[in-house]
Amino acid sequence: MPVERCPSCKFALRKSDIKFGRPPLHSQYLTDLSGRLSLNEMTKLRGQLEIFDKKFPQSLFSIFVAELSPSIEVAEYAFWLANRARFNTIEAVGADNFDLLLVIDPLSGAAAFTVGYGLEKYLQESDLEDVLTAAAPLFREGDLSGGILLCIDRTVQRMREISVKAERENAFEKSGDKVTTPAEAQSSALL
Repeated sequence: MPVERCPSCKFALRKSDIKFGRPPLHSQYLTDLSGRLSLNEMTKLRGQLEIFDKKFPQSLFSIFVAELSPSIEVAEYAFWLANRARFNTIEAVGADNFDLLLVIDPLSGAAAFTVGYGLEKYLQESDLEDVLTAAAPLFREGDLSGGILLCIDRTVQRMREISVKAERENAFEKSGDKVTTPAEAQSSALL
């Protein structure tokens, strides 16, 4: 069962259920309801998402592209979709949810990137904003596929940094030492 109310911002899913209705049909990795991605682009993007899945098997990275109504805020829609659409075959909720969802509305030029509660302590809001900011010029130029590929690549880079940091911290904890390097102190500035 999904978390009905966000513990930090108190956003309630029930209001969005009324507003959005049933979740749309979607695939696990990539859904393009806008029809703007070619078959070749979709194949390439799915391949990159499958590689992501192999590198980070605890997380599912899904991309959802749709032309939303002008009255719909993409961030609210992304949060609702992440909690209702069940992109992952494993029902992980709350702190056990390590999934990522990128929602893009090419009609309005808006995008939202959300992660499960289990990833929030690792991938900060600023990390997600950095990814979207890096891809924004490509999205504005109409290169939807290029922007999505950049989002995947930047997310992989950041998650690798986080993994290396966690491994280093675990090694230090096992040895009884605790050292903070300048790179760890400024991890959000690495993007």
